[in-house]
Amino acid sequence: MLGNASQDAFDDPSILVDQYESILSGLLNIHAPMKTRTIVHRPNSPWFDENLRESKRIKRRYERKWLKTGLEVDRQVYTQYCKDHRKKVEDAKCEYHRAKIAACDDRQLFKIVDKLSKSTTSTVLPDHSCRTDLANNFAHYFKEKVCKLLDKLDNFDPPELSITLSESCESTFTAFREVSPEDVHQILLKSATKSCPLDPIPTDLLKKCLDPLLPHLTNIINSSLLSGLMPPSLKVAQVTPLRLTRFPIMLCSNVSRKRYGIRGTALKWYESYLKNRYQTVVIKGETSDSTCLDEGVPQGSVNGPLLFTLFSAPLGDVIDAHDINFMTYADDTQLYLLLHPSERESVIPRLERCLLDIKTWTAVNRLVLNDSKTEVIHISSKFVKTPSFPKITIGTSELETSRVAKSLGVLFEGSLDMKDHVNSVVRAASFVIYRIGQLRRYLDKESVERLVHAFVSSRLDSCNTLLYGLQEYQLAKLQRVQNSAARLVTKCGKREHMKPVLRDLHWLPVQQCIAYKIALLTFKALHGLAPVYLLDLVKERKPRRSLRSASEVLLCPPKIPKTKFYGERAFAMAAPKVWNGMPSTLRANKNLNTFKKDLKTHLFSSC
Repeated sequence: MLGNASQDAFDDPSILVDQYESILSGLLNIHAPMKTRTIVHRPNSPWFDENLRESKRIKRRYERKWLKTGLEVDRQVYTQYCKDHRKKVEDAKCEYHRAKIAACDDRQLFKIVDKLSKSTTSTVLPDHSCRTDLANNFAHYFKEKVCKLLDKLDNFDPPELSITLSESCESTFTAFREVSPEDVHQILLKSATKSCPLDPIPTDLLKKCLDPLLPHLTNIINSSLLSGLMPPSLKVAQVTPLRLTRFPIMLCSNVSRKRYGIRGTALKWYESYLKNRYQTVVIKGETSDSTCLDEGVPQGSVNGPLLFTLFSAPLGDVIDAHDINFMTYADDTQLYLLLHPSERESVIPRLERCLLDIKTWTAVNRLVLNDSKTEVIHISSKFVKTPSFPKITIGTSELETSRVAKSLGVLFEGSLDMKDHVNSVVRAASFVIYRIGQLRRYLDKESVERLVHAFVSSRLDSCNTLLYGLQEYQLAKLQRVQNSAARLVTKCGKREHMKPVLRDLHWLPVQQCIAYKIALLTFKALHGLAPVYLLDLVKERKPRRSLRSASEVLLCPPKIPKTKFYGERAFAMAAPKVWNGMPSTLRANKNLNTFKKDLKTHLFSSC
């Protein structure tokens, strides 16, 4: 039935989508109709199977016999069976948790630990007399939140940009190419198995029945891309009461005409995708009235991250025009300035002009620059007394210098001593160790080790190259965390020496983990596998005349820095020191996997 589509239906993807949804929904209602059942709420004990239920009956039988006769022998039999029954329950719990952890992926691990190690709490909702009214109130709140931001932008009169942005584009994008059934098949199988109440059939069932549905799904996609129309039924979202973020609907026209050359059918499709979107709010089965999204799309849309990146790309031109270095990640933008104390009078006004242009650009393009989340940090040597950094002015707002700022999960202080970051890692990892410890009696060694690697080792290894050259007492804090994790896995005593335990687990100590990461990044940089900014920091030593050391793959050390605490911690200094200190056979290795294995063996032998 799905395969017989007329040419008129192919030209209008809405007809194809309606046909697809109505037929599948009808088949699902025939073979698996939705039924309402009353479920008695009981404590969640999925490990309590029929064997344990029978064991509990026997235990109660022994208890009744003892209470009836009052004999000592019956009491002893009952007491012994209680111990046996508790052992069976503990074994069943252990087996259940082991199987559950072994079967889940890394994304599900946190949810399992979170669910098993603390009591469940119900969702707290505002006071309400009717759930439908509450759902409508949430939908109204989401709508009003965006409207208030837009009113704020409408009342703001931004100054003119002090620079001129280029709007030329040499390339054009006018149409999409058709997709093949193989493309659709591959994408759907790789997609997450998540379902929405708006889907005609569950996603896992769709994957199982993909072969007969594949031609019709391919027709829907090609019809939409070639006609430039997004079916209205696919522009409806169903959301729960969570915070939403939106970006402007004007994004499509600005980006297409000015920067990326999106025209023709491609432009028509993006306009159809962004306009006339609707959403409803669902709270405990009650659905709100449908609300039109005049100014954006809900968070979580497939094209959202890409379109936001395209939309915010001109912001880089604004910053470049002021000759300021910057880095962007999603919606976070960081500006960098290197200045001498004598240059403050000229550099700070340039930074303020750049920030004012950023605020102007965001206001013109219907975005809000959040002044409360904008931070300024002044990084300088803790051995040199410098005057306090002045306030940065953005229009009528003033930004004071922060003592600590977070970048990609790392806490940076003005002196770069990393104390706050180390303490933060220690707190987070220690709390996770405590949470896993609550489940330790239910888990075997392999399950605990997997949890430790997922939640503890990942924190200790994240950005650990920044900790190279820190004082011993700082690294000792992290080493104590690793030792606690090793004790949790092996159940060894507190007074037991940890080096043999770490070696048996095949865990490198914290200091060797840092050296491992630096050596690995250096290897990737020498073989063209690292980011460009690291390639410029690593230079291989090439003698002018033939020497025996020419084949040893050594690095050129940079000039000796003025300060040991800062200079020797830089990657440009740490990489040659760590790399040149390795055996020549290890440096000559060209295979990445073999290098990792040999490097770990070398570091184990040196610790």
